[in-house]
Amino acid sequence: MQSAMIWMMLTAFGGQGGTSVEICVEHDRANRLAAQDGQTGRGLAAPEAVVRARDYLSRDRVPLGEFEVADFLGWLPDHDAHPTGEALAVHIASAVHPSDASRALVRLAVTTDSLKVKDPVPVHLLVLVNVASTMQSVPTRSYPLLGDQLPELGSEDFYFKRVDRLALTRSILHGVVKDLPADTVVALAAFNRGAAVALAPTSVSKIEKIQAAIDTLTPGLITDGERGLDLMVGMVEQMRSFCGDTHIIVISDGPTGLGGDPEEALFRLSEQASHGVTLHTLIPAIGLRRVPQLERLAWVGYGGHHYVDTLGDGIAALQLELADGRTAVRDLVIDVQFDDTVVVSAQRVGDERPWLETSLPHDAGREVLYEVQFREGQDARNWVQASWKAGSPVPGEWVLAGTASLGVSDLRRVFRDATPNLRMAWVAASFAEALNNNSDVDLERLYDMAGKARRDGVTQDVELMGLIDRFKRVVTE
Repeated sequence: MQSAMIWMMLTAFGGQGGTSVEICVEHDRANRLAAQDGQTGRGLAAPEAVVRARDYLSRDRVPLGEFEVADFLGWLPDHDAHPTGEALAVHIASAVHPSDASRALVRLAVTTDSLKVKDPVPVHLLVLVNVASTMQSVPTRSYPLLGDQLPELGSEDFYFKRVDRLALTRSILHGVVKDLPADTVVALAAFNRGAAVALAPTSVSKIEKIQAAIDTLTPGLITDGERGLDLMVGMVEQMRSFCGDTHIIVISDGPTGLGGDPEEALFRLSEQASHGVTLHTLIPAIGLRRVPQLERLAWVGYGGHHYVDTLGDGIAALQLELADGRTAVRDLVIDVQFDDTVVVSAQRVGDERPWLETSLPHDAGREVLYEVQFREGQDARNWVQASWKAGSPVPGEWVLAGTASLGVSDLRRVFRDATPNLRMAWVAASFAEALNNNSDVDLERLYDMAGKARRDGVTQDVELMGLIDRFKRVVTE
């Protein structure tokens, strides 16, 4: 278990002459630091392989290097139903392989319960946005920028020729604040040569006021007022709560603008971190190099540092940092068995690692894809069975175990009848194989199948289609 410090806060009731005692828990900062495994942040919202594919394709080049199927599967968000009444659910589905009737695909996925969190921790959020002119518009070769504002797929204008980092920032913030818990308090500030408050601490129940303030984050010189560093520290001291999670998010394309000596900034932020404030940095990274200064700020602030170039990645990065970090289950082990009287062979597509997780947080998901070769004369017996076991985050509290199986009668005989999750998983795995110079992959057909399997509201599905389309153009030109 994580060690914790207990804070007791006395609050006087006006005119009543009594006091109440509020007891709350602040996770041990040293444990949080150690949990980052020596890294300077948790990295990209999308796996490195996906980002690398984007980068090469944006420059009309064939992507180089190895591309792991697991990276592309992990990038696609799960669309499975979350469990009800339990901490974890296992989902299993199968369908005949789209190009070989003697083979089948099996998708195995787990999801954890996003609704079982008791007493959600209140969130106090301060966002500082750089509004320098460099955040407005910069020429690029071509990047898939705003996932929900893409031109028509397949058109010559699918990739933007210019990007607006502030527009991307505003879209990310709009996407994040609409899903914050009801007791969240949000404040906004803009900085450049000076700094100014764009929104005083405001309850997320007044979402229209917050959304309107986000829209005021437009390019311009701010020469009056406090230094950005002073403004940030002053505001967060007003907002900080021992009985909640207090977060600072700095969104900028560079290290300048906060004002003051860099070492002073690091010292003052480390002071805030010691009092339970977490600082994260996010860079709209279209066309940018690494920014070590901002990475260091996030490291000192016990937060995450993210480079993002799409709307989906930006929202995912901030949701990761602001999510309730409680663990749903620990020591998850899944054992998959195939009946050798029905199945000649079975292998995980592109990933031979054992499925073993030390812990899974709330609202998490993971999936793998198997390819199975059948024997002739198959019958309706259970030809694949998954057994799992997991324990409570609190040692000894409970143990959860179960099984799921498929019979041949559960097999979808036509691939188009498979679940959208299974079909998109196969598309993602096939695209990874295509990137690894597998000449057997028909990109035209793959693009068409992705369009038919596309799941409503999943930005990554749209972008995956765009990457397939772009790759098809690059290899045929």
